[in-house]
Amino acid sequence: MPRERAMAAEIRLAALVSVLLLSGPRGTQAAGEAAGQEERAAGRICVAALPKNAAEIDREYRGRKPRRQYTYRFTVRVDSGTWIEIPKEDPLPIDGIATGQRHTLEIRDADQLIESLPFVIEGKGARELCLRYTPWYQTWQLGPTLPRSWWCRCDKSSDGT
Repeated sequence: MPRERAMAAEIRLAALVSVLLLSGPRGTQAAGEAAGQEERAAGRICVAALPKNAAEIDREYRGRKPRRQYTYRFTVRVDSGTWIEIPKEDPLPIDGIATGQRHTLEIRDADQLIESLPFVIEGKGARELCLRYTPWYQTWQLGPTLPRSWWCRCDKSSDGT
């Protein structure tokens, strides 16, 4: 009986050593490869700069529908991320948005939430989306970045590489 217990303990120890040896560098490499694939599979939103004359265009409206009175201090965030100011000059990327998941894009003017847009990257037909404000209509659009969308061109990554 004691000999059987000793053999069982040796077998368990050998199995544990085998698992540790197999999961060492190879496991780390596999984890790194998975992270690289996840990064490549991530989507992003290119936030277009606010049109320079958006406030003037919005005030020119002569229709019957009441207009929103904005301060034009717009900020945006994805899910519960950091609020990012809508750029005034160049488009700004929001990188690393997970694909295959439902997200919420929130837009606020000053401290007032004005839009909440649910989306899935793949549901929009592209991995890079464009968020832009359309003056006069006072609407926000989130859709694929089209080749002719010169106003919504972000660099390859947010760090300039």
